[in-house]
Amino acid sequence: MNSIPVEESPRVPINVAIAGVQKAGTSSLFDLLRKHPEVCPGPRKEWHFFDDEKRSWEKPDYTDYWAPGRTERQRIAIDGTPSYTFWPHAMERMHAYRPDMLLIVSLRDPIERAFSHWAMYFGKLSSFPSFSQLAQGPRRDALLDRIPDGWNHLRMRRWSMIPRGLYGSQVRRGLDLFAREQWLFLDFHRFVGDHRETLDRTTAFLGLEPYSNEPRLRVIQSTRADLVAPPPTAADVNRLAELYADDLDLLTRLSGLDVSVWPTRLVLEGKLDASDLADRLACRAGLQC
Repeated sequence: MNSIPVEESPRVPINVAIAGVQKAGTSSLFDLLRKHPEVCPGPRKEWHFFDDEKRSWEKPDYTDYWAPGRTERQRIAIDGTPSYTFWPHAMERMHAYRPDMLLIVSLRDPIERAFSHWAMYFGKLSSFPSFSQLAQGPRRDALLDRIPDGWNHLRMRRWSMIPRGLYGSQVRRGLDLFAREQWLFLDFHRFVGDHRETLDRTTAFLGLEPYSNEPRLRVIQSTRADLVAPPPTAADVNRLAELYADDLDLLTRLSGLDVSVWPTRLVLEGKLDASDLADRLACRAGLQC
C-alpha cells in the first residue's frame, strides 16, 4: 500500500498507552509494535503528556496529542510513557482525555527494577546516592498523591525508584478509573524469554492482525555495566523485599500475574538467599563478580 504524503496524513489520536513501568522492556515492546502495519510509528515513544506539570489541566489542550497515519491501515497510535501508572494524577488526566484508552503495563521484579533504575542514574550523575542509601532511606511504602514540596518533575523522576515498585497499588488506582478489560499486564521476564508469545497476546488485545513476519527483538539498554560504587547488600535486599511483600500479593490478586519465580518473592519465601540476589545485582552493574 502506498504511503500518504506527510502533509496529507490523517491525524490519528493517541488511543493506546504503554503506561508502565520504567526499566521493564517498554522501549523494546514499543519498538516491536511500531513495526506493525496497523500502528502509526509516531514522532516519539515517550510523549510525557499526562505527567507534564506545565500543562493546564483545568482546560487541557489535546491538539498536539496525535500521530500521523501514513497508510490507510494505520489506526493505532501509541504513547509509550512508562511513568503514567506511578505519576500522581496522570491516570485521572488520561481518563478525562479518553475513558476508552487501552493500557499496556509491563512489570518486572521490583528489586531488580529499582536497581536497574538506580544504575541508570548513578551512571549519569556523579552526585547520585548509592543503592544502599536509597534502599535504607525513609520507608516509602505508599504511592505519592502529589509531587512533594520542593521537588520539581526532574527530581521526582530520579528519586522515586523505590515506590515505583509498588505495582499492586498502582494497578488498584488504575482499575478505579479504567475497566479491567482495558488492561493488558505483561511479565518482563516472559517477554525477554519469548517475545513472540508476548506479541501474540498484545496484538490480540489491541485487535490487530498477527505479524506476517516476526520482528526481531531489539534489547534496548540504557544502563552501564562498569559502575564504581558500593555494591548492594543482603540488608538492602531484605528491607526492600519486606517493603514490597504485601504489594506483590495485591498485584497478583488484581492482575492475575504469576510472580512466584520473581527474585523478590523467592527471597520472601526463603528460596533465594538475599546475599545471592545482592551479588547478582552487583555483577550486572560491574560492581563485583
